[in-house]
Amino acid sequence: MGTEILIIGAGPAGAGAAKLLATWGHRVLVIHRSGGENERLGESIPPSASKLLREIGALEAIDGAGFLPWRGNTVWWADEPARVET
Repeated sequence: MGTEILIIGAGPAGAGAAKLLATWGHRVLVIHRSGGENERLGESIPPSASKLLREIGALEAIDGAGFLPWRGNTVWWADEPARVET
């Protein structure tokens, strides 16, 4: 059996989506182009993502990876109004 779903990018969103899809029984392939040590400079996660990351069992791994918390971005979750996280 081959790949059913291809995810491009293994950042927090891509890795989280891949993990969730795999737990649902899909055959997932993730491809990622490494940017070396400087790659982390562009990765950040808003505090509101913690609930989702905890739900899919990835929060501890993300916290341990050293991603920078991002504050000051505008987020929208489902049908909630937009808000700026500080």
